[in-house]
Amino acid sequence: MYFELDGTFPNHIANPHLYETLTDLCNKVRQGKLDFGLAFDGDGDRGGIVDESGRPVPEHVMGAMLVAYFLKNHPGASIVYDLRTSHIVKDTIVAHGGQALRCKVGNDAIKTMMRQSGAVLGIEASGHYYFRDDYYSDSGIIAVMSVVSILAESGKRLSELVKEYESVYATAHETNLEVDNAAMVTTKLAETFADGQQDRLDGLTVTFPDWWFNLRASNTEPVVRLNIEASNEDLLAEKKAAVEAVIGGRVHG
Repeated sequence: MYFELDGTFPNHIANPHLYETLTDLCNKVRQGKLDFGLAFDGDGDRGGIVDESGRPVPEHVMGAMLVAYFLKNHPGASIVYDLRTSHIVKDTIVAHGGQALRCKVGNDAIKTMMRQSGAVLGIEASGHYYFRDDYYSDSGIIAVMSVVSILAESGKRLSELVKEYESVYATAHETNLEVDNAAMVTTKLAETFADGQQDRLDGLTVTFPDWWFNLRASNTEPVVRLNIEASNEDLLAEKKAAVEAVIGGRVHG
């Protein structure tokens, strides 16, 4: 689709992370009764995939699929994932006998930990996937073609493969909230949810048996970034509202 090069991006912005950029692709897959569709960002370091129903595969599900695939080919290997990533990624690493290495958010942090540990794969919640055998760089092409290989070997529909991972947790998209004092908000959250397991690897992460959240302050904007996940949609909605009420900021963007 859209083979006429145009740097103004008249059809959609080059970001497979946003659903609205995939609308035409989703329609194309449905109308053509295709098995899947692929989408890349402007420089090719991120790639997305749409299943046969025209539904985009979530980044954390794609990450979990890659985990199973790479651990099949590299038994016992280490895999790095950033702390915003759904727990399905860590669960899949452990279930397939890999070594799960939790990391701060960011390209540099993931690549550094991968080199230090010799990790075969790195996963970022933003849809960047890093590969040891590609000089620890992120490649949308390797990521999506690995998923295509998984699909071909499985004999299943892509939606069936996705369901195996997606049904475990309810995961919210990252929310940016405008605040006057990020440090004060973080302290307030830590006090409010003091009964949870807390760490400060990157921002504040608070974990309970059936839900967790991470709040990080932006380095470039007066916002905090909230990631939250729960065991089901109702609990997710309840806890997201509770955390956002403590933060008290206005949704940004």
